[in-house]
Amino acid sequence: MEVQAGQVVQERLSGDKAAELAPPSPGVLSVTPLGGVGEVGKNFTLIEYGGKTLIIDCGLRFPNVAEHPGIDLIIPDFSYLRQAGEVVGLVLTHGHEDHIGALAFLLRERPLTVYGTRYTLALAQGRVREMGLLERARFVEVAAGGTLELRPFRLRFFSVCHSVCDGMGVAVGTPLGMVVHSGDFKFDSDPVDGRRLDRELLRRLGEEGVLALMSDSTNVELPGWTPGERSVRPGLERALADAPGRVFLTSFASHVHRFQQVLDAASDTGRVVCPLGRSMEGNMRLARELGYLRVPEGVLVDLATVQRLPPERSVVVSTGSQGEPRSGLARLADGTHSDLKVAPGDVLVYSARAIPGNERTIGALINNFYRRGAEVITERNDRVHVSGHGSREDGREMLRLLKPRFFLPVHGELRHQVNHRRLAYDEGIPSERVFLLENGQRWTFDGARAAADVFVPAGEVLVDGLATDEPDSVVLRDRQHLREDGFVVCSVGLSRRDGEVLQGPHLLARGLMAPDLDGLLAQAEGQVHAVLSEQAAYGKPPDWDQARDLTTTTLKRFFKKRLQARPVIVPAVLEL
Repeated sequence: MEVQAGQVVQERLSGDKAAELAPPSPGVLSVTPLGGVGEVGKNFTLIEYGGKTLIIDCGLRFPNVAEHPGIDLIIPDFSYLRQAGEVVGLVLTHGHEDHIGALAFLLRERPLTVYGTRYTLALAQGRVREMGLLERARFVEVAAGGTLELRPFRLRFFSVCHSVCDGMGVAVGTPLGMVVHSGDFKFDSDPVDGRRLDRELLRRLGEEGVLALMSDSTNVELPGWTPGERSVRPGLERALADAPGRVFLTSFASHVHRFQQVLDAASDTGRVVCPLGRSMEGNMRLARELGYLRVPEGVLVDLATVQRLPPERSVVVSTGSQGEPRSGLARLADGTHSDLKVAPGDVLVYSARAIPGNERTIGALINNFYRRGAEVITERNDRVHVSGHGSREDGREMLRLLKPRFFLPVHGELRHQVNHRRLAYDEGIPSERVFLLENGQRWTFDGARAAADVFVPAGEVLVDGLATDEPDSVVLRDRQHLREDGFVVCSVGLSRRDGEVLQGPHLLARGLMAPDLDGLLAQAEGQVHAVLSEQAAYGKPPDWDQARDLTTTTLKRFFKKRLQARPVIVPAVLEL
């Protein structure tokens, strides 16, 4: 994905719900998610008090191909931020794209000071560097357990366990009380890097008094506790030990803890590991340089070494766990990779989970591995993946430790938020103190009363990595029509004097399916000729706009009636 060429192609605001772009009244504390509620991804939250604004996370969401053809990224709408109070800083809770991926787009609009842990900032700087915007940001490293004064806010950071290194949550002290953002978390008693979620600090915060908690809702529908990361090690080791051929393994490129276990399992089973894909290679290199990844001697090798070794000696760790069409894994699946081929006896270890909307693409990729004679191991037939998000008991423990007065479930679709609300009820939080926010809905507290009844603009901005301009709102509809029904170009030459048809019409169609397409197009040409000839019978100079409209309308009706299709019609009316 060439993000550095990204252009905004469409904005959708929250319509009639949106209020005027006005900050909250002085002396009122507000929390406004502009992304990350009612959805998984695009996390972007504002905390405002006394004319000052603190931003927590600035993420993106990847599009559903069926809904957003040709779109690379979906980022938050920043328009309300342009009218909010002075921004004192932006805190990144961790380095996943749904929390850092829109940062460069925000920096296009304004310079910022960005706070985060060492690994988070390293990932964020890489994204910003790609778009040539490093000079627009000041990056300041913070550490879990540390504090930061950004008046009127006092920030305390606490470590959390997640599927990326150096994750943290943040407690934001304000004159009206403390607001805690959990970040993405789970309680892991034996994490791979030894960095546990800081229960003791959370307990102290709870004793001090937490006004409001924003907590990760992604997995709250699942019973029990989310298993620890180390629980995947036996499954990975079995896969590497038992595979008769080469092992291909895919996971998110930032999942350093997973790759640590792959490296260790490879060392124990006599295999070497080769990263495949630019982001995979870059993340592993970065994690190694910063000390987050320990590589056993001689285990990490390049592609040339893998090509020389017998297949049963190697593991290829690839990007593409979500079926991205240009990824190394996709090219392996369809047989177009120039350096490696999947062969009978090879094994694909799918060490990830499908992001909603990607299931069909991933299913096709897995089928292609089977088609080439490989076996496939997923979390359905062995524990080769566990989530980085807490399940119901993890969420319950967060509530019990912090004992918030008000609760705002975030980071999840509505069903996740509703289930998290039920969990809060179980823990004794009254219904009037639990708020299911929507993107753009402002939660306010004036010292006595809490409310969530004001909406500000908060839609989604679609980014096309290949765009060079900003098409209007019909762009997605046209792209959907092109994908589903193709397009038809109609060229016809009309007399300048009276509009008589002198040439054509000639139709060129792509993407249409019909038993006798040539005969169908000939009939369509005849209908266009008849309509334009009838218009010319009046003997008046032609109305060129009307001629194009007649051509388009006639063809739309024809193809709708004959094929139940809606191709994009491109009329080319020439003056002769």
